[in-house]
Amino acid sequence: MALATPTAEAPAKGGKLIKDMSQDEIDTVIKEKGYKGYTSMMESQIREDIKKEEKSSLKIRIELNLEVEVHLTARVKGDIVIGLL
Repeated sequence: MALATPTAEAPAKGGKLIKDMSQDEIDTVIKEKGYKGYTSMMESQIREDIKKEEKSSLKIRIELNLEVEVHLTARVKGDIVIGLL
């Protein structure tokens, strides 16, 4: 799996970080770039956070963006990103 570079994908629309965006803004980014583009942006932002805090202790950040549809069976769509900081 190719790793995203933090240059072009780092800030989202309007220079905002994904963790500072509302759900509507995240949905807009997903519609424009798709889930892979959104995941690349999130991955590059997590990598930048890691570089800023290289000397800190172990931290785990888990972000979930899920859509759940439940009938007799359940389908889960979305991304799970786990970053070790």
